[in-house]
Amino acid sequence: MESSRASVGEAGTSYDGIRTPPRQQVVLPTFELPRRYPHSPDSGFKKEDEMVRFEGITAIGTDLDGVWLNYRDYAESASQLMLARYGIHYQLDELRRLRENSDDLFETTIRLVLEKLGRVGDLDTDNKLRDELVAIEKEKFGHFRDILLVCDIARDWLNSELPVPFFAATNRMPDAAFEGIYHIGIERLADAYVSQDPLRGIRRKPEADMFVEAMNRLNLSGKVIYLEDTPSHHAELKKNVLNATDGRIEIVPIGILPPGFGYSKQFEDLHFKGGAVAVFPTVTHFFKDLAKGLKKFWLHELIKEDMQLHRRSLGRQMGGRWEV
Repeated sequence: MESSRASVGEAGTSYDGIRTPPRQQVVLPTFELPRRYPHSPDSGFKKEDEMVRFEGITAIGTDLDGVWLNYRDYAESASQLMLARYGIHYQLDELRRLRENSDDLFETTIRLVLEKLGRVGDLDTDNKLRDELVAIEKEKFGHFRDILLVCDIARDWLNSELPVPFFAATNRMPDAAFEGIYHIGIERLADAYVSQDPLRGIRRKPEADMFVEAMNRLNLSGKVIYLEDTPSHHAELKKNVLNATDGRIEIVPIGILPPGFGYSKQFEDLHFKGGAVAVFPTVTHFFKDLAKGLKKFWLHELIKEDMQLHRRSLGRQMGGRWEV
């Protein structure tokens, strides 16, 4: 399904040609979030400089895989099995490091197998290997792909009450992107999601294309929080978007730790080195603290309680493989 089905363009016109009223830009009130998650072993969460002040936020954008939906265990396990079929053996931790170094795990897997076979540059073999890896993903690990990483209360608040626009920018292809958004259950994301689509000439993150298109659809400018689990995207994405929009749009990157790691100092540090202004163990932790920052203390407590139930549910879904 093409992403134009539910996208808003310049004020007054949708991409489907339907006239719509101009969107009035809303700005979140100034709020603060912890720079590090308060329960981290090292921070203590006591000093004033451990809080980050956010002013002039006009929208919140998000990645999908690894933030809202489990993807890392799924992708790494599929790559590990594919490589093993051709006598190439990697531990899951090694594959995680490849992803954290911003290597495209799918492309890296294909390249390693082509090198092993001595078929680099052979397009026929390349295409067959791609089909094989996609089949492995679907048949062996597809049931892990779309496990939700967000608790119900945080998701429901986003659907009904978050006052600023909320959009997704994802490297998924259009059909898979819409599938993921439908599965998350945040209908408003479908109003402004942009997915990787070679036919439309959109480049992969951390290039600016998807973000500029999403903001144009929403007719917005200013500072935009973006939730991303890949550390290497943060600083480069911010720079690319600033340059592409002549300073009209500024990405404020917030790191979400990869699923499967719980709280990890190692990955927190990677996010800060990559340019994140704050880091959270899960997307639910982010929205819990956002509710507190916006002085919605009742919502903060409800999300906190719901997180306990969600942790147990995730543990069951992941068959005990994931500590949360």
